[in-house]
Amino acid sequence: MKKEFDPNAFGIIGLGRFGLALALALTEAGKHVIVLEIEAEKLDAVKDQIENIYPVKSITAEVLEESGISHCHTAIVCIGKDIESNILATMSLVELGI
Repeated sequence: MKKEFDPNAFGIIGLGRFGLALALALTEAGKHVIVLEIEAEKLDAVKDQIENIYPVKSITAEVLEESGISHCHTAIVCIGKDIESNILATMSLVELGI
């Protein structure tokens, strides 16, 4: 069976202070949110509030496709500590037309 994706969902990449606040605010506003994060403990902290959270090792086009972020109309890269990862994630999203 083909997985269904919500094009109105918001993709959040990174759960630092900004990403966490944004993901929780969107969830509280009733929006569908998909979160990708490298640090598992950050995901554990929100697993009860946010339904679609994915632990990842890196942000690749394949990861964006499998998680459903590639189908989102809006994705926000919230990686602050590693500028290279931020740029690569942003470039992957641009290549996918997001």
